[in-house]
Amino acid sequence: MRTSMAREIVERRRFPRYKVSTSAQLEMADGSFPVSVEEMSIEGLKIRSVRSVVPETYVSIRINMGRDIVFHGQVVWTMNKLIGKEYMYQMGLHIDAILDKGKDKIGIAEREILIQDLLVIIKRV
Repeated sequence: MRTSMAREIVERRRFPRYKVSTSAQLEMADGSFPVSVEEMSIEGLKIRSVRSVVPETYVSIRINMGRDIVFHGQVVWTMNKLIGKEYMYQMGLHIDAILDKGKDKIGIAEREILIQDLLVIIKRV
């Protein structure tokens, strides 16, 4: 008798993640470079770049959509991906703080409002 065991995938994210496509700038201690933001949530981002960043590195992701939004966090994972003849790197970030227009960091409730605002703006662009 054959039995099949379904593999259960445990979702660790506490907040919904939204698919997006927008350009941004990754900033860290030794410089900055352009990235594409592919997914965003209150506590995380998935980005893509031609450069890789070592996990556990603290970075800032600056998105300028008519106002400066800065996500501060740590790279949690990095994965390389061959697209055509070029390697791209996808990275997952855990977000510790979000700054809106240079203000002090904003709380969880304000983050949700900000993410929803960004989603509307990104869809228009």
